[in-house]
Amino acid sequence: MGIIDHFNTDQGENSLNLVCTTSDPGSYKCIFLANYRRLPIDIEWEQSEELKHRMSNSLGMSEYICSPSIYDSNFSVCGSKAVLTYLNMKGSTPSLHPHTAKQLALQQYWIQIANARLEPLVHEFPKYEKEVRLILDAFDTNLLNNKSFVIGEWSLADIHWSGLIKYLQVQGHGDIVTIYENLKNWLDKVKLEIPI
Repeated sequence: MGIIDHFNTDQGENSLNLVCTTSDPGSYKCIFLANYRRLPIDIEWEQSEELKHRMSNSLGMSEYICSPSIYDSNFSVCGSKAVLTYLNMKGSTPSLHPHTAKQLALQQYWIQIANARLEPLVHEFPKYEKEVRLILDAFDTNLLNNKSFVIGEWSLADIHWSGLIKYLQVQGHGDIVTIYENLKNWLDKVKLEIPI
């Protein structure tokens, strides 16, 4: 499909198979986390209906979230929360778990904002452009205060937010990012951790 194909490592039997759809921001989050964790991963891009049929056959889950999905030997699971949890426990780099209660709470807060507030809106951008801008205003201010990453240190919150920004870019709305100076600077720092 051409989108983020440079993440493919094509390492055969030892690699994970991540099946994604371009219409799901969770797919980008999973790709970024797998890349950060330096996991050998093959990425397949499928239409959402094809993936739904595949997961229905594999897990008997035709009525549930099917994107993204991961296959690892005799194990498979789908849905971004489950896949992200699995990926965060595998790999050669340290898993992304904050070391203090404060950092963990802040990480979960910003993940919640990304998933519950921003993600539903980006699916219907530009219809909700005004609402997206209000959330990005708050995010940009937070980045100014933290001077580096979402919670001040590299975390899963950065993965979630970068996945949503990538989704906006892929959908042709990446220009919204250019109006936020702190967000642009943050993206440059994220690119040092993962190419996005």
